[in-house]
Amino acid sequence: FKPTITQETAAAKGIVVDLTRRRLFVDGRNAQLTCKEFELLAFLIENEGETVTRSQIAAIAERCGEKTPNARTIDVHVRRLRAKIAGYEDIVRTSRGQGYRFDKHPDVLIEQL
Repeated sequence: FKPTITQETAAAKGIVVDLTRRRLFVDGRNAQLTCKEFELLAFLIENEGETVTRSQIAAIAERCGEKTPNARTIDVHVRRLRAKIAGYEDIVRTSRGQGYRFDKHPDVLIEQL
């Protein structure tokens, strides 16, 4: 016996990024991202398909009212973000020696006004 997947259940699967309300949902649950984690993901989404360097990511620190982090700190934020989106961590890709990128992904819905 295999349960049928209702449209509502199917809709809850995946990642929903609400850029307006600054929230991220994983399989229907709020991922409770920090300001830095959300801004990191939003910045990658803004630059979809392009590799973003750590120095470019560091430059957006003021969005959260904080000083510019170093490269190791950025790697820690990426690791924490990936942990909070477990099962979908491949949406934040590492470009070895260059930085990070976000590519269009079938499991990611981006909502904005």
